[in-house]
Amino acid sequence: MTNPPADIGPPSSAPPLGLFASEREILVPRERPDMVTWAQEHYILPRETAQVHGRWSPDYVPFWIEPMRWWSSGLLTQLNAAACTQAGKTEFANIALGYAATVDPGPFLIVLPTEDVAKKRLATRIRPMFRTNPVLLAKIGGDLTNFNIGKETILDDMILYVAWANSAVTLSDIPVRYLICDEAAKYPAAVGADTDPISLGKRRQRTFSLKAKTFVPSSPILEDDLFWQTWRTGDPYDYWVPCPACSRWHALAWEHVTLAKDDRGKLLKPADYAAGDRAWYTCPHCQGRWSEYERWEAVTQGRWVQAGASIDAAGVVQGARRLSPNRSIRIWAGMLHPIFQTIDDLAAEWAAAQLAKHGGNVKPLQDFINNQLGGPWKETARETKVDRLRRRIDAKSVTGVVPGGALFVTRGIDVQLDHVYVIDVGWGDLSEAWVLFYGRIDTGDTERLSNWGPVEQYLKSGWPLAADPATRRHPALASIDCAFNTETVTAFVRQCQRQGIPIVPARGSEHVKSGITRPFRDASRKILRYDMNVDYFKGILWSMLYGEVEPGPGYMHLPGDTTDELLQHLSSEEAREIPYKGRRRVIWVKKSGQPNHWLDGLVHARHAAEIIGVRWLDPTPRQTSQPAGTAIKRRPMRTKY
Repeated sequence: MTNPPADIGPPSSAPPLGLFASEREILVPRERPDMVTWAQEHYILPRETAQVHGRWSPDYVPFWIEPMRWWSSGLLTQLNAAACTQAGKTEFANIALGYAATVDPGPFLIVLPTEDVAKKRLATRIRPMFRTNPVLLAKIGGDLTNFNIGKETILDDMILYVAWANSAVTLSDIPVRYLICDEAAKYPAAVGADTDPISLGKRRQRTFSLKAKTFVPSSPILEDDLFWQTWRTGDPYDYWVPCPACSRWHALAWEHVTLAKDDRGKLLKPADYAAGDRAWYTCPHCQGRWSEYERWEAVTQGRWVQAGASIDAAGVVQGARRLSPNRSIRIWAGMLHPIFQTIDDLAAEWAAAQLAKHGGNVKPLQDFINNQLGGPWKETARETKVDRLRRRIDAKSVTGVVPGGALFVTRGIDVQLDHVYVIDVGWGDLSEAWVLFYGRIDTGDTERLSNWGPVEQYLKSGWPLAADPATRRHPALASIDCAFNTETVTAFVRQCQRQGIPIVPARGSEHVKSGITRPFRDASRKILRYDMNVDYFKGILWSMLYGEVEPGPGYMHLPGDTTDELLQHLSSEEAREIPYKGRRRVIWVKKSGQPNHWLDGLVHARHAAEIIGVRWLDPTPRQTSQPAGTAIKRRPMRTKY
């Protein structure tokens, strides 16, 4: 490397190259401290807001060191932090404000959930920070009353805005470089008729698009809320630590916490865990049992690693991808210093949450996941697990044979591009049901009516009775999905009905919420199709497949040769509670990657049973004038055009 020119050095009284010292000072690049260095030198934790007050030190929050350097290095444009309570996310926001005000000025916007929270933040965090720091105090003219809420505050060569998420006015058209969206999980989904608060805030950064920075910290609440959706847009990072015993690295996680149990394998009482020595962190490699000191020693040596990458035995990151300017981190209570959180106390809280859950109260468990594990709560009103479905498999039930308790049969058909899925169900007293058959019929392009011959042949078929194999029971009614290839399906249904085949077209409709199924008629009052309340039917099927535990009324039997493929279809959706117009609404959501065609077919089979009167089924039809295999209908419903 060549030596620098001799005239490059400390400013002198003589103006070399015709420049005065003051001019030289402007032209020579100044060395800027990173955010960590600045905080160690200038940031004071006030006595009234911090358990460990005084000059800030990274010793208590080592997991914030890397993110702080990302922020001040220019490599990062957005940082999303899902964190447990009291994990230092507000201190990060305060340090970012102080760093910007003294090192890299730019218009700064802090958004809190409500006006009251914004006022509290100003009074308890921002003003004390400026009061204890002479450099920052000078930025506001030495007078803390100069701070404003909802409008600009002048900080020497920078403007600060403190706003709240439920007010479009405070988020109005103001250009900002820095954006802090604190406790974003508590934001409303939208601000008035405008977009969501985070997107609205980011629009204010367009003027500074090349230098803009956004920090979105929060303790998560729900999987489908605004914060978690924002968190998922970032490149996720896990916090890896080395084991003090074997030196191998792994991602620090709650799943590695071991809780002692009683002789029956049950959790102990919360007080037993709180007493100590009944829970500990375990290395997943050597199975070593860590003390609190060893856990904290590991945390102080930890590193953030992209999800999907790892650290080998030599401490080298393997499988890392290109660095992203939008990153997401997650901080849970096991990363905190033992003076703030111990594994014993976490175990006690977990045990208490499990007790409450068994008593029907899931709120303590949600609070633990949100505020201790830093994770979102998955609102699952009704879970659908394959293991629970396997219990429905009835070895005595044979595919293609109608058992003695099934008094009539319905069919459901789900239409695809070049094939259809079909499922047949036998119905008995008080809605006890048996899946009789399920399959796939390849047709070729279902948009061509000429390809529907195999489906027509299937609709004409019936199934032998278990008690009398020579007698076949034909379906009382079939319901076919007409949402796809509507014109062709409708034409096929008309063609079948002319031959006396009982079948109706139907589709799910968001407009059917107060009822179950509703005929959609044309101007001449002819039924064109049925519109179904799909959420209702899926709720009924959930009760039949997962709710009832003993064979009998309301129970659905699966045949003895049920395949895993059928189980995957039937467990492909789950019910979730979501906020909707100020209320909680249950909707059915498809699980990622799982087909649901036989489940849709089962909805149609249940819909057909509803039309012909499964509710009013006579359990002893042979003692009445009704022929076997028909249902008693209180009010006839038209099924033909």
